[in-house]
Amino acid sequence: MFKHRFLTVAASILCACAGTQSAMAELPSLTVKEWLGRFAVSANSKYEFTVESTGAIKLIPVGSRKQKAPLSLYIITSPNVVEMMPDGTQVTRQITSLESSDPATEELKKTTIRGKVTGDTNFEVNIEDRQGTIYMGGKITQPGPAVKNPQRFTITTNFPNLYKSQSDHLDTDQQREAFQKILEKDKINLKRIDGKKVKQTFESNVDGSSDDITGPGITSAEVDCEGFLGRKITLTAAPNSSLKLANPNNEPLWNGYTLTWSADPEKDKGNKAQFAIEVR
Repeated sequence: MFKHRFLTVAASILCACAGTQSAMAELPSLTVKEWLGRFAVSANSKYEFTVESTGAIKLIPVGSRKQKAPLSLYIITSPNVVEMMPDGTQVTRQITSLESSDPATEELKKTTIRGKVTGDTNFEVNIEDRQGTIYMGGKITQPGPAVKNPQRFTITTNFPNLYKSQSDHLDTDQQREAFQKILEKDKINLKRIDGKKVKQTFESNVDGSSDDITGPGITSAEVDCEGFLGRKITLTAAPNSSLKLANPNNEPLWNGYTLTWSADPEKDKGNKAQFAIEVR
């Protein structure tokens, strides 16, 4: 396993999705009041998926009674250009600009966003809505002229702490028992490249990136948590690509985790691989 020189989750989202907003051009924006500040929207009875003019990509579960998840439960997705350093660490470069030749839309079908990171490496992200399933992929289009190390394009989906208000109050046995009961049904079902299936619960400490969990790579991950308003969220990697699970400090998954998609550079020569996000 690689060692990682990680930014914090919050910092990486800020760098990857918003960047230094004062220094980078924004994407076109819708002027419709409901979607003001959004570049692209896909919305139905199960979710709202938005790309903001700043580049922030958000998935918002919608419950059966049309209630939207609160801000703290938004699922944030961010494209990354990762540089492989000689010592085995990985550094995520900060996005410095974003642009698209596509107009802003409240009925997303397909769009391409182009960007640049520190070091002047260029990349592009492709986003599609096919009958209510979101597909995303991308690639590095031109390495920076001064970049000496290998680089990879990845897309990270950040799942937040679903129960922050409850987890902030675990002072008594009664509170701890009630919290454990909340977690009883929460799980993430993983299918791996090697064919192994893993069902990981949320209450115990775990190393999500370990050989026991992520192994050689994940082909699909179904997140089944009551905190997402009863919705199941499934990420599926296309052939020649995979997902990796990571969680900070090997803490229980209820405290938040990420699923990062990347293509296999040896097998995906045409940069055609994507991953899908489905909400049921």
